[in-house]
Amino acid sequence: MLAWDDRPPYRTAAEDAGLTVVSPEAGDWREVTSLVIGDGIAWQPAACHPVVARAREARCEVICDTELLARTQREAGFFGVAGTTGAAPTAAMLGHILALTGRDAEVACDGAAPLGLYPLGAEGFYVLEMSPTRLAHTVSITFDVAVLVGI
Repeated sequence: MLAWDDRPPYRTAAEDAGLTVVSPEAGDWREVTSLVIGDGIAWQPAACHPVVARAREARCEVICDTELLARTQREAGFFGVAGTTGAAPTAAMLGHILALTGRDAEVACDGAAPLGLYPLGAEGFYVLEMSPTRLAHTVSITFDVAVLVGI
C-alpha cells in the first residue's frame, strides 16, 4: 500500500504508521490498482488534481472511502443521503430512528470517515451522507434507501 498527501505533516504521520509514502510524480502507476481519494480532492476533468490525472492515465480505478466500506460490508444495508442542504441532519435522524427501532446502525455525516464505522453484519445498516465526490467514486454500492434533500 502506498500513501501520499500534499501536506508534509500528514505524510510524516503516514510514515509513522508504517505506510510507504511515494510522491505521485515518482511512483510507477502501472503497479497501482486503485487510488482512494478523499472528499477534498479535485477529480472533475476541468480542475483535476495531478494525482487523479496520473491514475486515470494509467487506467487505475479512482474510488473513495465509501467504496471500500461497501466492498467490505456487502451484507449490511445502506442508506444514502445527498443534497445541497439538510443531508447531514437527515442522515443523523435516520440513524437515530434505526437505533430507536432496535437495529444496529452506524452513521457517517458531517465529514465523518465511513471507514471509522464499526463493521456490521447482515442485520446492520450504514447511513451515509454522500457528497458529490463520494457519489461519483462509489461504484459497487446498492443503496437500500436513497434520500435526496434540499435541492
